Amino acid sequence: MQKTKFDHWLHRKYVHIIRIYFNTMPETFPSGLDLVEAEEEGGGRYRYRCSTRSEELAQEVCDLFLSENITYTSRIDTRDTPFARFVGNDQRSVSFMLVWIGILLMGILFLLSGVTQMALSSLLLDRDAVRTQDEAAQQERLKDM
Repeated sequence: MQKTKFDHWLHRKYVHIIRIYFNTMPETFPSGLDLVEAEEEGGGRYRYRCSTRSEELAQEVCDLFLSENITYTSRIDTRDTPFARFVGNDQRSVSFMLVWIGILLMGILFLLSGVTQMALSSLLLDRDAVRTQDEAAQQERLKDM
């Protein structure tokens, strides 16, 4: 299913996490980053890993590393949360699911509101009125005979 701009925004905001790997600690480091020693996941070439969900902060760190001539690499990973699993599904569009849920809820509310019951009762009453008129006409014909 095709993703909308809203789906891409949700994905960037709640699913993506930017991880920056580097070897040398810079002199100044921006606040708001999660700094840990890197695991042996990418071949073990880097000592430190910092994580953030903010693209602006990641760009600031990359600019800092470039200015201090520090070797780094950045990767975008997905977070492992229930909401991220719901939003990050490549086979489904969240906005289209929300539209279908809205249509379904409106249909249920329409059925439960009593409008359908009133419409059916008016239709049935009209049929009963027609039947009684037909029966009266038949009775008059029978009297005339």
